[in-house]
Amino acid sequence: MVYGEMAAGEGYSALARRNALCTLPYITLETYNKYASIITEKCIESCQKILAESRDIIVQEYAKLKIEPDVNGILDIDVTYDGTWHKRGHHSNIGIGIAIDVVTKLVIDYQVLCKYCHVCAYMESSYSKQTTSLEKYEQYKNEHEHKCYINYSGTAAKMESDAAAIIWQRSLDKKLRYKTIVSDGDSSTYKTIVDLNDGEGPYPGVNVEKQECINHYSKRLKNRLTNLVKSHYVENELKPGMKRKEFAMKKKGMLTDFVIDKLAQYFHKNLREKIGHGVEDMRNSIMASFFHCSSTDEKPQHHLCPTGDKSWCFYQKAAAADLPPPSHTKMKVQFQLEPAYLEEVHNVYKDLTSDEMMQRCVKGRTQNSNESLHQRIWSYSNKAKYQTKRHADFAVSHAVADYNAGYVRSCLDIPLGYRRSAVTQAQLELMEKRMKEKRNQSGKKRKRELDTSYEPGGH
Repeated sequence: MVYGEMAAGEGYSALARRNALCTLPYITLETYNKYASIITEKCIESCQKILAESRDIIVQEYAKLKIEPDVNGILDIDVTYDGTWHKRGHHSNIGIGIAIDVVTKLVIDYQVLCKYCHVCAYMESSYSKQTTSLEKYEQYKNEHEHKCYINYSGTAAKMESDAAAIIWQRSLDKKLRYKTIVSDGDSSTYKTIVDLNDGEGPYPGVNVEKQECINHYSKRLKNRLTNLVKSHYVENELKPGMKRKEFAMKKKGMLTDFVIDKLAQYFHKNLREKIGHGVEDMRNSIMASFFHCSSTDEKPQHHLCPTGDKSWCFYQKAAAADLPPPSHTKMKVQFQLEPAYLEEVHNVYKDLTSDEMMQRCVKGRTQNSNESLHQRIWSYSNKAKYQTKRHADFAVSHAVADYNAGYVRSCLDIPLGYRRSAVTQAQLELMEKRMKEKRNQSGKKRKRELDTSYEPGGH
């Protein structure tokens, strides 16, 4: 019962209520905590075994790619890294960092950080209210120290980067060197890693490289353009005490929300379509959408658009057919700005398509595996309710075991000493089948999206 309740993301209160409604035997909080601790320990133990096996599989898969460990038995690998929190915003008491191998999509390591212990908080509150004596409080602190859930004293915002530092520092103990990190646009994680050991990084003499998650990177254009639009405004006084902002770049035919969304979509699509094509090819493809959508009849800018009668560009298509091009006013996505404003937009594109940034995107890496795992973790731990670090440890270790080895292997009934029934086996196999089908469907859906024609101007 306790295992089932924990796997459902619930706790003692839900179990007590369910037992009462179903006229099942009552279980005390002390008994629940006892078995919850045993289950969590078994889950972590099982997960660590699966992680060790996963690392062996990673070495074998890299060997197939002719990538072998060095003379010290250390293998250089690329990983995707991302953090997740129990609560939204920067107020969470629990944060988790997870590293996943790029080639095999297997979880390599994780770290759970917690900065709150409800038992400590209760005793400190009792002592401050003088309901607990100093002698009893000191005795409690000595007895509780090894059981305390607190293992972190920083802010919630720094949990992701600090968890990464811990994971990178112990990577050599696992005979792995995480030489390339694929992460989102937040540079604090990468900076924390390279600043380890007084700036020498986690591996003295070996640099850790950063690559961008192209899904996150494509959102930067939207954010940059939105902030640019918001930075140019005038305040008009409607009446005394009431003012309204008028944005100079957000009028009809300019950078409206619709146009910005479309430009961001084209940016993302070009990133995906030019994976592996080289830095210059990727940059030209992205810049083509900027020049195309900012073109006018007086100043057409289609020099980077693909040529030929099969081009998505109406201007180049007309040129290939030796016909006069249609008017630019018929374009579905077009913006016209004053030269100074247009130059600012151009600078945003140039910043995002620099050699350094394109080099980080050209391999087309994503954090999709991390995002999928995050969803699985929080299915074991209800975000809407208070959870202890014990439950977070259970949730992440069980989710990682599911992700790497499947439901049949990760289920704790056998490690806990129970005999698995035929019904349980059938249900676990069904869950595992659905998981594999969902992964395959995601890949097919992405392929269909890439196969659709690209039409920046809607022509």
